[in-house]
Amino acid sequence: MLFATKYVTPETLTQRQFPAFLKTEGCQVCESIVNSNDFLPPVLHQHGEQSHFMPGQWVSERCETRQNGQFLTRMLTFLPDGKSWQCQYDFYNDPLCRDSSFTVYGKGHYLKERKSPHIPSATEFTFRTTNLKIEPKDFWILEYLNSYEGKQCGKPKSWKLGVEQDVTITGGCITLGIQLPNIEYELIKQEFLNGKEIIFVGQKPSDGELMQNRKIRPTSFQSPLVKCGRVSQMNAPSLRIQKLEQKYHEISSAENSISSGLQIYCDAFLLFACMLSWFM
Repeated sequence: MLFATKYVTPETLTQRQFPAFLKTEGCQVCESIVNSNDFLPPVLHQHGEQSHFMPGQWVSERCETRQNGQFLTRMLTFLPDGKSWQCQYDFYNDPLCRDSSFTVYGKGHYLKERKSPHIPSATEFTFRTTNLKIEPKDFWILEYLNSYEGKQCGKPKSWKLGVEQDVTITGGCITLGIQLPNIEYELIKQEFLNGKEIIFVGQKPSDGELMQNRKIRPTSFQSPLVKCGRVSQMNAPSLRIQKLEQKYHEISSAENSISSGLQIYCDAFLLFACMLSWFM
């Protein structure tokens, strides 16, 4: 899916950047940049580019961010016919992508056009979304969808938790800011990195606007998507997300231990004070 959900307010920061790391040991790129200057710019390794766009299934490496405090993982599938594509966007309420909000399933066609005149290693594509399904996965989004009584987001008042509904016939879902049919003018870059085949899809504007002008295309990229082997769906979370969750639990455990220690200390102090009052 190359379209975006949109319900934003103007003049408001609506999207987070990726977290920054304090330590960069073993990061050769970081060292090259730190040790560079205006006269000696960093010399960075150029990754191998893929000249022919290959079909396959591509998934997120990490939990990604979107506007309005949303988080998601993406799965894009390009079919062997060279013109059809499918997508699954899983939206979450938390930065570890554990608390599910809703899932969007899309289908459509794409057309490979030309090499980008602005980014030589990227290729311009046109994507058309023709079919759309939505599956609510928490009660808040369920109530939000059922609160709409119009005819532009599935059958009114019929949404059920964990049950997907086809909204193609209603022209998408205006409640989530998704309209069909939808055409977007995209930018895709494919390359090999550390033995992995990855693709970069053009970065969307932070205000949620779609790229629907042929003359205006993205000039930067979203997080990379990694090519899968023979998988039917993205069930297992990435190793990066698992490590983040493990770190979060370690910090929480440490905080709980400190809190328990402080509570024991306070109880002992109160007991000592009471004993003193008995003898005075």
